[in-house]
Amino acid sequence: KVVDPNVRDYFLKGNISLGGENRLVTVMFCDIRSFTSMSENMEPAKVVALLNDYFTRLGKCITKNHGVINKYIGDAIMAIFGAPIESANHALDAYNAALEMRKSLVLLNEDFASKGLPTVRFGIGLHSGSVLAGNIGAEDRMEYTVIGDTVNTASRIESLCKSYDTDLLISGSSAELLKDTDIKLKFVDEAAVRGKTEKVKLYTP
Repeated sequence: KVVDPNVRDYFLKGNISLGGENRLVTVMFCDIRSFTSMSENMEPAKVVALLNDYFTRLGKCITKNHGVINKYIGDAIMAIFGAPIESANHALDAYNAALEMRKSLVLLNEDFASKGLPTVRFGIGLHSGSVLAGNIGAEDRMEYTVIGDTVNTASRIESLCKSYDTDLLISGSSAELLKDTDIKLKFVDEAAVRGKTEKVKLYTP
């Protein structure tokens, strides 16, 4: 319950040294919209219960599609597709997970409404690229994670959902990996992303 089973198995195979390897993955960031204002009038116990239910429902969509929940950052989820287990279909897995998360949120909000809880909205960003995947931290405390520009860009793309009034944005690199599937994506914009010199092409279903 503390780490994903795939990460557990990675450690149990003896991968306990600091360091990592370059991997091609798709990174997902999912963040609740206006969470601070939504939760400020709720009792802390209700906020925790809401988040636990939310994370449980959405987490099932991620793990079902071979993703690994890397960490919870407040009300946000960071997930990895393609590490620690390599996958040639990491972009497709991430995309399918995002669509299932959309459907799950509809049902979840119906449950929340019946309990007098507020409606939850989210934004999801997907970006594919190279990362350093492995054990990061100190010798006495480490975690399995991925780092690199791909991670930062995925986070920035998620935040752009607010600007384009959508709940799902997919980078050009992820869209390129989906071009040989039956998935049809709509071009949204070529956007400036904070921290990057080149603009990033954005798509949505």
